[in-house]
Amino acid sequence: MAFSFIHTGDLHLDSPLAGLAKHEDERARTVSAASRRAFSALCDEAIARAVDAFLIAGDLWDGEWRDVDVAHFVQQQAGRLRGAGIPVLAILGNHDAQSRMRDRLRALDAVHFFPSGTPTSVEVGPATVHGVSFDRPAVSENLALKFPPAIPGRFNIGLLHTSLNGDVQGTYAPCRPADLDAKGYDYWALGHVHTRAIMGDVRPASRGGTAAYCGVLQGRHVRETGRKGAYAVTLSEGAAPHLDEIDVAPVGWQDLAVDVSGGEAIASVRAALEGLAGELTEDLGMVRVRLTGTSADHFRHHARSAELAREVGVMAAGLAAGRIVIEDVRVETRPPSDAPPPLPAHFEAVLLEAAGDDDLAAGLAPDLQDILNEASLGTTPQALRELLPGLGDFEDRADLKRLLADAAADVAAKLSEGEG
Repeated sequence: MAFSFIHTGDLHLDSPLAGLAKHEDERARTVSAASRRAFSALCDEAIARAVDAFLIAGDLWDGEWRDVDVAHFVQQQAGRLRGAGIPVLAILGNHDAQSRMRDRLRALDAVHFFPSGTPTSVEVGPATVHGVSFDRPAVSENLALKFPPAIPGRFNIGLLHTSLNGDVQGTYAPCRPADLDAKGYDYWALGHVHTRAIMGDVRPASRGGTAAYCGVLQGRHVRETGRKGAYAVTLSEGAAPHLDEIDVAPVGWQDLAVDVSGGEAIASVRAALEGLAGELTEDLGMVRVRLTGTSADHFRHHARSAELAREVGVMAAGLAAGRIVIEDVRVETRPPSDAPPPLPAHFEAVLLEAAGDDDLAAGLAPDLQDILNEASLGTTPQALRELLPGLGDFEDRADLKRLLADAAADVAAKLSEGEG
């Protein structure tokens, strides 16, 4: 006897992919449809494998979602699965509970949504799936403790959105591995953490089975790098669960650190990008390039960071048939210890010197944030964003060094125009 299913979650359908939508070409269309394409491809895989069930561990969409069209899309895809004899069972996660449209989603008749409050159970062939939804974005209760014990003679699967090993005071239904093990389930299909991972060693079913995070279906920004997708899981009597990774994300993210200590920065970046192009499996690769190492050209790189970004972008366009896009180029080099600082003959040199001083940048950052908060009630006015595009990054990361370096490059460009 065996039972197979897809374990997915954290779909975040129609969530904007930061840094890509600005490209107004075919790549932009690839980006805008990335999450839906990934979900559709996963449904194709489920049908091809003829699995017994399709499980979604929460966060089908983002909290700000208001477009009913995505509900139609989910209904259509779930309908395809149902037509192939594959039931779709889902729970609501913290982002789903935040959405104003969650009631419309519960009305999708092609998907069985587990209710919130107390875990309930659904029988699918030789398996019983136990699940519970979030009823609000912040759930501090340990929901794992409320799950029923395993039903003897059946495969038992737990469907839970949780921060496993989380702080007991956390807000995403925190629990511990021991809480899951105590139920004696064959498999825990977890959602919430965006990194695909099996939590601990695969244990025999008699000792509580396996708990795993499927990870995010489609990475949304440069902090979600690597291949993304889901698990295909097979449960067999008397054996540990077997998990296959399924990679379906059409857009991949890469954080590429390039050590430019040895010489010409552009040549080093080209070599690194060519290596990446040879390994690209996704339809589109989104890359953040970071220049690192000790470089005699440290100050020059900072002064011409905008020009560097343009050069790298043009270079990338000629690789992998245009399938590599540069999300950003960041200068994170440091000057040699014996290198004299640039003479402050120009204002941009003064800014560069400030950007290179960690203590100064750290001290000024809170003051600048206070000024922005007072001036704009927490939101940078559009006029300021147009004058200083780097303010957006500063608000997100409080990275004053980056803001000062960008300002220095802008000042240098303006002075060069004036001299011309």
